[in-house]
Amino acid sequence: MKVSVEEKPDRMVELYVEADPEEIEESMKATYHRLVGRVNIPGFRRGKAPRPILEQYVGRNSILLEAIDYLMPKLCAEALQEHDLEIIDTPEFNIVEREPLKFKATVTLTPLVKLGDYQQIRMMPEEVEVTEEDINRAMESLRDHYATWESVERRAEIGDSVIIDMEGGCEGDPPQLLPNQQAILLEDAHVPIPELTAQIKGMEKEEEREVTLHYPYDYADIPSLAGKTCCFKIKAKEIKEKRLPELDDEFAKTVGEEFDTLQALREQVTNKIRITKQREAMERFDRDLISELVFQCEVQIPPAMVEREINYSLQEEGRKFGEGREGIEKYLTDVGVTENQMRDTVFQPIETNITRGVVLNEVGKKEGIEVNSSEIDEIIEGMAREREKEGAEYEAVKSALNTKEMRWYMHEKLLEDRIMQFLRNIATAPTAPVVQSEEVTGNATSTSESCEEEPELETTQQAE
Repeated sequence: MKVSVEEKPDRMVELYVEADPEEIEESMKATYHRLVGRVNIPGFRRGKAPRPILEQYVGRNSILLEAIDYLMPKLCAEALQEHDLEIIDTPEFNIVEREPLKFKATVTLTPLVKLGDYQQIRMMPEEVEVTEEDINRAMESLRDHYATWESVERRAEIGDSVIIDMEGGCEGDPPQLLPNQQAILLEDAHVPIPELTAQIKGMEKEEEREVTLHYPYDYADIPSLAGKTCCFKIKAKEIKEKRLPELDDEFAKTVGEEFDTLQALREQVTNKIRITKQREAMERFDRDLISELVFQCEVQIPPAMVEREINYSLQEEGRKFGEGREGIEKYLTDVGVTENQMRDTVFQPIETNITRGVVLNEVGKKEGIEVNSSEIDEIIEGMAREREKEGAEYEAVKSALNTKEMRWYMHEKLLEDRIMQFLRNIATAPTAPVVQSEEVTGNATSTSESCEEEPELETTQQAE
């Protein structure tokens, strides 16, 4: 086999391959043995016809073409291995000449990543502070959550909840009857639009009004309404006023039996705020760390790889509306954009996510950070035992988790966590380079929680 390699832009490569006569003859023999058992030839038992008879019966050209179809992927794989090339998709073949066999294979290479000196990255997570304003805001939010609504006999005011019947519709649509709609009158309300709040304000119980709503052309909450004018006849059926509870010990007991006093509730609220701020600080730290890591690198992402992810993203959204192309078109119609607009919108974040992933994987390869199959087994075992304590059937849970897709997800999640912890150790170290330790390679028992909810809490505590 003779091979020449020609590099193209965007991580594309063209392989020009010329097969040796012995290779095509070997493939012809293999094809003969595959076909002779499937073809009925008069005068011969199936599988016993000599090769010249089979060639005469089905045509030598047909056998040659099938032999070539089987041979090209084999020779291409050998050529890729010989030239140490890794690809991300199936090669595209073009036959240049049949005898002797010459063909071109067009392939897309994996992303190119040249790491920078990440051992010199130094940064620290920001320190978090829980202020009195934070606590008061959270306590007021709790008051609002436990507020009650009481009917009042007066005109509707800002802050009230008004139950209304609506009858009408938008231009081009049939009229609808929408009974018992709740409208909470807020100064900054934008659903359905601020006009409705203004037109309901001041209504009395049983009062009727006709309202016209003009949806702006850039209305994003319900894109199908953008630019439309809707006319409704509305009737106020009930006006309710919000009553906030007093912040006292009784209120604390209402929130939870474990709170005997308001102070105990404030302490838990404070702790939750601190944990949330620590998690958010660690998320910002990780983003900054990855940004610095990527900034140091030379990265080439094949456009074909980004295109594949965009197609997958569209298909996943389209499945919510139905299978196939119709589902995608329904999704795009619902969000009010064309396919090209959607592709332009998601291109940059998808390319950024791919870049982030390939750079982290390159660090993992260089540092020998791995996750083995037995660790995934232990994680699944642990998660199934936890669900069993909650009343689930152990074997059913284990079976549901032990799928190819779930194992892949757990593997990738655990691997990324370990690589990130390794990089955090570098970034927060004084000056000396960090050597991979047991803390990074870890074991399944200590890292299984990373595959469940809120793994950041443990990371936050480590970073502190």
